[in-house]
Amino acid sequence: MTVREREDQIRRLPIENAVAWNAEGAEVLVKAGEKNRIVFTDEEMDLLKGTVFTHNHPNGLAFPDDDPRSFGNSFSIEDLRLACYAELAELRAVTPRLRFFIKPPATGWDFNYWLTIMEPAYLRHKATVARELREALVSKIVTLAQADAVYFDRICSGVSYELGLEYSREES
Repeated sequence: MTVREREDQIRRLPIENAVAWNAEGAEVLVKAGEKNRIVFTDEEMDLLKGTVFTHNHPNGLAFPDDDPRSFGNSFSIEDLRLACYAELAELRAVTPRLRFFIKPPATGWDFNYWLTIMEPAYLRHKATVARELREALVSKIVTLAQADAVYFDRICSGVSYELGLEYSREES
């Protein structure tokens, strides 16, 4: 089964589910979590090194199709921390209507990259995006639902641009 086929299987599940593949394309981890998180053991974290890791973000399922939040959200700070700590080859997420991808820089990412480079960049962009969306809400340029729908994608886009990471999203 391909990564995309597996993602299509988990995208509408009501709790987070994760799947990881090694460089040979074999599934090395399949795990179900809770509504908005999955906790990994030390042994599972060791299995994740160098894998393509995907998981679902079920929060979009709570909204009707005409609500912009039904598209779901991009990567959280916890997702990106996991990518660095586990030294993933690629981090992916699927929502009811979108697919997100991010890859490490050419030099790779790890615990030190997270602490010294990515986390500070994330926190800077989080503050900027929050301020911009707050101003857009006050000015009635966007609704709260629209702001919620783009929040994490805007942060990830900014971080990726600043750090030269390959980040994208697609409707699926």
